[in-house]
Amino acid sequence: MIICTSESLLSELSDYSNPHMKIKRMVRDGELIHIKRGLYETNPDVESEYLAYAIYGPSYLSFDYALSYHGIIPESVRVCTSATTGKFRRKTFETPFGYYSYRDVPQQVFEMGVLSFDQDDYRLRIASAEKAVCDKIYTMHPVDNVIEMGELMFEDLRFDESMIEELDKNIIEQLVDGYHSKNVKLLSKVLEDY
Repeated sequence: MIICTSESLLSELSDYSNPHMKIKRMVRDGELIHIKRGLYETNPDVESEYLAYAIYGPSYLSFDYALSYHGIIPESVRVCTSATTGKFRRKTFETPFGYYSYRDVPQQVFEMGVLSFDQDDYRLRIASAEKAVCDKIYTMHPVDNVIEMGELMFEDLRFDESMIEELDKNIIEQLVDGYHSKNVKLLSKVLEDY
């Protein structure tokens, strides 16, 4: 048992006269770690990113977290930033494993460019480098032209130019129309120069 829900715990503990009290004792004794209402973890050493999908889904790690993961921005990121779709609002969670932040991207591009990795009993879902760049640019305040987009990317967001050169422009071209975003279209034009 790794990540578990109240429902699965109640089923597993159905032989107890009061399974709810058993869950409370397990939390008190450190056998279970309460993440959020109805969600628990048994492994106190699990890396925070492996819980992002279970905490609020469907989702995948993106934005600043994925940009840092792929080396596109120099900063390390402590908040697990994730993309969702169809939620229509931002959502944040503070847990014993860290902070989690979620925001929407368009449904048309939600599943595109998402990488999945299995690690032990966990599944990590994270945006590819190209998708993370598009997701981040999509969420930024609109800019007016290619020059302003370049300034946004390389001065404001501090994207690593050598990493940007390595992006697959064909993948970004496939994503552009699904965002319906002037920013993402301008991003594509900036990348034409690389």
